[in-house]
Amino acid sequence: MKKVFSVISVFLVLPALVFSSENISGPYSYEQLIANMNVSNIELLKQDEVIKQAVLDVKDAKANWQPQIDLDLMGIYMVNPPSFSFSVDIAEQSSNPLVEQFFPEPLQIPIELGNTYYMANLSLTQPLVTWGKIGNSVKLYNKVLNIRNIEKSSKIDQLSVELEGYLGALYYVGLILDDLEQAYDQAVSLVEISEDAFKQGTMLETDYQEAKLSLAEIEVEMTQVKNQQSDLLSSISIISGIDELDVSSISFVPDEDEYLEIVSMDPKELEKMVLSPSNKNLQMANGMIEVAELSEKIARGSMYGLPDLALKVSLGYGGSHFPLLQEGWKDSDDWGLNVTVAFSTTLWDGGKVLNSINRSKSQAESARLDLENAKDQLVVQLNQSLRSSSYALADIGYLEANSRLLESQLSLLEKELDAGYGSKADVISRKIDILTNDVELQQRKAELMQNALTIRYLSGM
Repeated sequence: MKKVFSVISVFLVLPALVFSSENISGPYSYEQLIANMNVSNIELLKQDEVIKQAVLDVKDAKANWQPQIDLDLMGIYMVNPPSFSFSVDIAEQSSNPLVEQFFPEPLQIPIELGNTYYMANLSLTQPLVTWGKIGNSVKLYNKVLNIRNIEKSSKIDQLSVELEGYLGALYYVGLILDDLEQAYDQAVSLVEISEDAFKQGTMLETDYQEAKLSLAEIEVEMTQVKNQQSDLLSSISIISGIDELDVSSISFVPDEDEYLEIVSMDPKELEKMVLSPSNKNLQMANGMIEVAELSEKIARGSMYGLPDLALKVSLGYGGSHFPLLQEGWKDSDDWGLNVTVAFSTTLWDGGKVLNSINRSKSQAESARLDLENAKDQLVVQLNQSLRSSSYALADIGYLEANSRLLESQLSLLEKELDAGYGSKADVISRKIDILTNDVELQQRKAELMQNALTIRYLSGM
């Protein structure tokens, strides 16, 4: 008697995420689970925050075009303010004899400062010429923002495929579990018949022990399937963000016709789709090349001897009265207005600018190599999925033919049993063989689904 084949394995990696606290009643269709995933999945929520940060980086880059305005205010309170005096010889500075009579000695003029002294400075700095550094920075951060948006879209596609894969696996595991439960009932009957036959001396002990071993194998397989069913439900819950899911709360049937259509497509056409510029993985790789090229342009804008020009306007005040608030603050000539056009350039910094340019070149070349590697990996994954699909299709054909043969053999055995010269144990064994064959058939269908979903994701269908 055949051993029962091992049950379907979970073929997508279980994401290490935290369960959502939301609890909604089912049953859920694939579309409903996707809708909830888009608003509750932790990976997507985190990606939203990454996009927000990229938006702020763009705003920061654009802000460099605007003037920078600074205001400095300072107040001093002097407990013992200094005082001093200076002399003026009026007679010496005048040729009038009358002045000499009235001011024969130099005149002493005392100056006493108040307890308070205020200083204020308002400055505006506007960049004029930066050799493209600001403009290229804005382009760079816009490109990064575009990459982040594509990254989220690709993550949605990936999670959607994973979710459909988990749902399909759950469906096939359910069918396998049904087969194993029926096989278990048949195996129990077979053990009972074998025990009676062994006691009556019409069956060898080894045949009896084999029947008991087959029953134990089915029990182990059922336990494994139930554990995998729980794992699949947990995975679906994590991706969709819906807690406390069970088999009855999900409504999904795999579209086997669609999967068959996908794996039957022309490999050359599929490869064109995989390597299309619209492929999101390739778009992100191309975007990283552009980011590196913009970094190089920014570095070249800081080349030795290239002057950055800026306009600076400053308004300053210093006196014992608080500006604008105390009367008399503008009676003295304590303010000033300066307009400056200045340039600044680096003549030598030990070669750091050159290193930055070369580093950007290297990063651009690395990004190009990453792009070529991504193309190669996509093609490799596509071919692997196509080969695996071909094997699964061939095996499905064989198992379906074997199922028809087993059904014919069972029909013949049942007729012999009805005629009175057949064996009930043989009938039960053949039923177990049919159920075992169906378990493997569902496994192959699940493998075909997995490969079809992989191809669909890689090609962007």
